[in-house]
Amino acid sequence: MPGRAAALGARGVIDRLTTPGLLLRALEKVHEGQLWLDRATTERLVTEKAYLGAGAHDRPSAPLALLTERERKVLAAVVHHGGESGKAIALKLHIGESTLRNHLTSIYQKFDVPNRNGLLAYAVEAGLIERLAC
Repeated sequence: MPGRAAALGARGVIDRLTTPGLLLRALEKVHEGQLWLDRATTERLVTEKAYLGAGAHDRPSAPLALLTERERKVLAAVVHHGGESGKAIALKLHIGESTLRNHLTSIYQKFDVPNRNGLLAYAVEAGLIERLAC
């Protein structure tokens, strides 16, 4: 959601883990007219903006460009085995459940979705399902 907030004109974006001192500093900078974006939000905005100039045929690849190769494999497994438990998906990927959760958390943040259901809905909406091989 931070990426969406910044794209809609928010002048400052922080996450829920921000310390009180950093929050005050962010408020001061925004009050002075500056932007305050965390690293993840900045990276996401730059990546998304880079694809805005791409031709229409290139745009569907933009969401996948946000992911690492391993995150793409995790996303493919979740999309193709979405009804299965996290444990079953982790076994298919030969990783632990906590590693799967870590990858999913990163993917959720990059795609601005709250959970696995949101991720599946996003994948359908963005036309990613047919492009992901498991």
